[in-house]
Amino acid sequence: MKLSRTKKYVAGLYCRLSKDDGNSVESMSIWSQKVMLKQFAESNSIAIYDYYVDDGYSGTNFERPSFKKMITDIENGKINCVITKDLSRLGRNYLQSGAYIEMYFPQKNIRYIAITDGIDTLNSNQNDIMPFKNILNEMYAKDTSKKVKSAIQSRMREGTYIGSKAPFGYLKDPDNKRRLIIDEKTKPIIELIYKLCLEGKGTQLISQELMKRKIPRPSAFVENAEKLYGLTEENKYQWSHRMVLNVLRDPVYCGNMARNKRPTLSFKNSKRMYIPKSDYIYAKDTHEGIVSEEIWEQVQTMIDKRKCNNKKGLYYDNIFQGLVRCPKCGYALTPKTDYRLKKKELIDFVHFSCSTYKKYGVNACSSHRIEARDLYNIVLEDIQYHGNIALSAKEDFVEKIIEKIEVEKIDEGKELSNKLELKKNQLAELDRSYEQLYEDRLEGNITERNFNLMNVSISKKQDKLIEEIKVLEGDIEVSFETEDNYKKFMNNISKYAKIKSLNRYILNQIIDKIYVYDKEEIDGQISQKVEIHYKFIGKLN
Repeated sequence: MKLSRTKKYVAGLYCRLSKDDGNSVESMSIWSQKVMLKQFAESNSIAIYDYYVDDGYSGTNFERPSFKKMITDIENGKINCVITKDLSRLGRNYLQSGAYIEMYFPQKNIRYIAITDGIDTLNSNQNDIMPFKNILNEMYAKDTSKKVKSAIQSRMREGTYIGSKAPFGYLKDPDNKRRLIIDEKTKPIIELIYKLCLEGKGTQLISQELMKRKIPRPSAFVENAEKLYGLTEENKYQWSHRMVLNVLRDPVYCGNMARNKRPTLSFKNSKRMYIPKSDYIYAKDTHEGIVSEEIWEQVQTMIDKRKCNNKKGLYYDNIFQGLVRCPKCGYALTPKTDYRLKKKELIDFVHFSCSTYKKYGVNACSSHRIEARDLYNIVLEDIQYHGNIALSAKEDFVEKIIEKIEVEKIDEGKELSNKLELKKNQLAELDRSYEQLYEDRLEGNITERNFNLMNVSISKKQDKLIEEIKVLEGDIEVSFETEDNYKKFMNNISKYAKIKSLNRYILNQIIDKIYVYDKEEIDGQISQKVEIHYKFIGKLN
């Protein structure tokens, strides 16, 4: 293949090797690809900018670190030529490979060469066969994917453990990585979870008991858990009911395996899908169980009996979604439907409680429980009340709102103004630092390399401060739009003065958020505070 040398080319040499290609094939190895690409570039007077190596990455998608780095260098104008051993090294998805070769590379004036396929985009007459080769490469990937998947499923049916790490409670056998052995360190935790379940405790109570006893969660036993899962001393002992349920539902703890629970959509799409339990791959007596099969079956029966089966086919439409919050932790109050109650209307089956409390118990937050019926009535009555005042006693209502807004906005405006002044002072200090840096460079007191590094650092800080100043100035402007805000609120609330029922649209038009406090006893009576924050003006007393 004779190449034109009229233009100076700087190449990125791209190498890729998938696990499915096999490292034993010397002609396909990373080392041999590097040698071939280097020799070709040198013999054709093409300058080498860098090697981009993706070792162990499939060609069916382009989410590869070195490939993405190469694209970044193309965008930054560092290379104008890409060379691969063949088309399949670039990728095995013919649509995406074609998009890069026929659209992206030409748009960026990038010359692409696939050595053994005889492809050079500089010579258009050589590229007629290229789309067909890309299709063949994808067909090869599809066939390989089928074979690999079939082999893996066959191993699953045989009871061979296939997974990067062992399930909680087990270790991989040092003598046979495809076999599980009991982890004596975590075995007591599994036994305790099953024991508590047999005593009649639900998953929520079990998780709270584990936190009370300061028992570390499963991720605490994983190496580098701090980096992988963000594990800290604060969340180390936080169990959720889902963690407990996973332990109770997994047959691995009685010596059996259920695999292939979430297969990928296709060889081109790594997204995992949910499938029915009947499609799982089951294997019995694959390893020693922590609990007996009889105990495991008993636990499954107990969990199934605890379910609140919706036999009537009822569904609660949560019109308060995204609005109801816990004033203590700030997280949402979520609905819980108990179909075992003997009620006539659907709303009476439902109550709201703090999602943090549901997950982590009383040590994290309190329940803030409120019946859905009570919440609905309180909000409806409050909207009707303020809406009627807005219609009948508009002048007095307006004066009270203006007075309230002005007091709050003055305080808010002062705080924002102080922040703005601080940011402007910081920006002025950076500007002085930049001037000094420029003078040092002119006088030769600093090297060009250090000047460039410091220049980039200061510029980033300046850009960030300028953006923060713009945001603060906008917030200050908004904070003093008192008249406009109360007019918007008056127009909003008066429209709904005569409503008889609530829906999502009404709530999202006039309400910003709702805080539900815990019930408390005052003078022998139980009361509960519900704080409604309206859009434009906040809460009203």
